[in-house]
Amino acid sequence: MPSINFNFLQQLARNPRFAGNSAMNLMEIRAGKEQRKADPTMLQIEVTSRCNFRCSYCIVHNGTENEKPGDMSVDLFRHVLDRFPSSYYLQLHGQGEPLLHPKLEDMVAIAEKQSRFSSLVSNGSLWTERKSKALLSAGVDVISISLDLDSPEEMEADRVGLKYLDVIRTIGKLIRWRDEIRPLTAVGVSAVFKRSLIDHPELLKNHVKRLDDLGIDFLFVGPLAGTQSYRGRYPEQHLSEIIPPPDQRRLIPFATHCTVYETPATNFVRGRCMWPWMALYINSDGTVSYCSNNHRVRVGHVDDPDVINLALHRELRMKFAAGQIPKGCKGCQYLLALSGSYEQEEASSDLVTSIRPAGLREVVAHPL
Repeated sequence: MPSINFNFLQQLARNPRFAGNSAMNLMEIRAGKEQRKADPTMLQIEVTSRCNFRCSYCIVHNGTENEKPGDMSVDLFRHVLDRFPSSYYLQLHGQGEPLLHPKLEDMVAIAEKQSRFSSLVSNGSLWTERKSKALLSAGVDVISISLDLDSPEEMEADRVGLKYLDVIRTIGKLIRWRDEIRPLTAVGVSAVFKRSLIDHPELLKNHVKRLDDLGIDFLFVGPLAGTQSYRGRYPEQHLSEIIPPPDQRRLIPFATHCTVYETPATNFVRGRCMWPWMALYINSDGTVSYCSNNHRVRVGHVDDPDVINLALHRELRMKFAAGQIPKGCKGCQYLLALSGSYEQEEASSDLVTSIRPAGLREVVAHPL
């Protein structure tokens, strides 16, 4: 069974430039540096904002978005990589379905030629045999199909466009094609976790087992996003399914055959969110957002002279380093990684919500 961690670290160790930059990046977040020098270890590059699904909890495609969707050009993609020559890990997806991009295989091949580690998160509807084999041959390292920990009927209701059985069959085919073409590529599922599952442990086990039995290599589990930019555009039925940060717990507290990654715990180092230090979200038009949960809050452009040290980035770093949670991050599902609770307090900056120092604990960040 392919291991994401093993493949990630093995490939990283082979390239001193990427390894050295990643080590510097980790030291910067551990030290709480306000000013960064290292390239972001991770770039989340939105290759397209177009999608063929209309998921009810996707604020870009549930009917509440006014922004016109578009594709990133291959030239802009190359420019982004040139701009950050030491960024190792590339997430080639954003708020759209990456397989809609007509040149996705070319982008993956460019990343592979530069020895970068690439991953895709997809709704699973467009993985034809030709497309699947082309992307595997191009060198994609991680393929994650997005589903919910829910019944097939509820999934199809929430994910307008989803044909559940077709996607399940696609996962099986992907695993077979992976074994033939690129055995180290990890194939798994990214699953949305709803709050109501906490009170129904047997139902949760059944949902996880159904995915685990597919023979997947990993299961990423993440709660619904709870930041205000999402809450304000969710249908009302989803608001009660957001897990509040004080309700911290393990989401999957039982053994599985596949490797389980609970995404809240992958995003913090010493109580500090990795995004202001170690990652950058780049929209399909080249604009930059400060994280994937506030992706429509533009803070700059890849061509800005010091785009990794914009004023907002520096302020976010200062607040996290001081044991505070910026108000723009309030409700973020990743805060589940912090033990204890946080409360809003009077502060001079509108960006700040404080967290009790006792609530901070070190979480070893998975590279994804």
